[in-house]
Amino acid sequence: TQKIGSKKDVPIIIVHVESVFHGRETDAAFIRGVFQISENPLEVKSGDEYGIMEVKSKSGGIRMENTEEVVDLEAGDIIDVMGEIRFEVADDPDNLRYYPFITVDVEEESASTLKINAPATAMERDLITIQVTTGTDEIILGADVEFDGENIGTTDSNGEITHTLARVGTSTINATKVGYESASKTITVEEYVETQLRIESVSEILQTEEFELTVTVGGEPLSGASILVDNSSVGTTDASGRFNYTFPASGSHTVKAEKTGYIAAEKTINVIKPYSKFEATAFNITPVNVTLKEPVAITAKITNTGNIRGEDEVELKINGTAVDSRNLTLEPGEETSVNFTFVESKSPGTYYAEILNKGGEFHVEKKPMGWLLYAGIATVIGLIVVYLVTMRPGFGTPGTGTGGVGSTRDKLALKLSQLKMKVKK
Repeated sequence: TQKIGSKKDVPIIIVHVESVFHGRETDAAFIRGVFQISENPLEVKSGDEYGIMEVKSKSGGIRMENTEEVVDLEAGDIIDVMGEIRFEVADDPDNLRYYPFITVDVEEESASTLKINAPATAMERDLITIQVTTGTDEIILGADVEFDGENIGTTDSNGEITHTLARVGTSTINATKVGYESASKTITVEEYVETQLRIESVSEILQTEEFELTVTVGGEPLSGASILVDNSSVGTTDASGRFNYTFPASGSHTVKAEKTGYIAAEKTINVIKPYSKFEATAFNITPVNVTLKEPVAITAKITNTGNIRGEDEVELKINGTAVDSRNLTLEPGEETSVNFTFVESKSPGTYYAEILNKGGEFHVEKKPMGWLLYAGIATVIGLIVVYLVTMRPGFGTPGTGTGGVGSTRDKLALKLSQLKMKVKK
């Protein structure tokens, strides 16, 4: 197709006239073929008739013949061949001359006349684009545009200006520019009707839960809206505008609602993978300083910070080695306490206790000796000193008022024996 004047998409048809015969009684024209390139081709079958032409064969090309045995070509005649194709014969009785043609009515438009391109019908609140060109489609920059008598600005480099419709009814657009003939156009502005769809739903959901949405327009539920998840159709809304769906995978998903005549809506839904997780939220060791064989109480509060019910074994570890455990079952957000007792009987030192993500140190020392043991040791040492002193030569001789060495030794032995008995007790 081609543009002829202001008419666009005028079909161009080529007729191949193979030969022309002129006789004393008969004149004839032989058409080899009719050609047209079209975006919507017509299916042609043998036997189809188009005007005076009939399709005879499609093998190796379309062959058509006139259905009438004789086609008179007289001077000045216009003969219908098929469709809008005609032959016009020259007005010359002495020489046969003719040509095929198609008649197209073209309105002549001036290059100096402005033209307004705008929608004939629009809706209140719509933002419309107004374009100003010449009659030959030349873009006009700087044309003054009025809407219902009010100047709304001048056109840009694309010959365009936008305007938001605020009043229902019939409105007039005027365009003017020095050196050009002005233009005017009337449009109809209809009452505003809500066409923007909305998706009402949660924005985050567990993968194991059923997702429910409601599609509304102007606050009212809309039935028959198509629902797409990640650009794949999954169904339509029911009479209440609702739709239910279970996501097959976790992650971020795009949900879209659309329906003919409405502006589509989209919403991103975060689908969470189900899990349970136990964490220690409090931890305590009592006491933190003990002696060998003295028990240590280790407690913790355990919370399920996941999003589903979970079962897990909670271990008490001492210096990284599990020494005890408890089996727990908790609902999401549920909390419970665990209590452990630990006794170290062999090795003093510093120990690190931990339950899940919490931990702390406690110290184990040797058990101290009692006061009686210390007193006994001191007494023994004292007696030994006395013994050594009394054994010196000259100590305890007659006339000094004291007993002999033997008597003193016996007394010392008696004291040591009594001390041993006390220590044993």
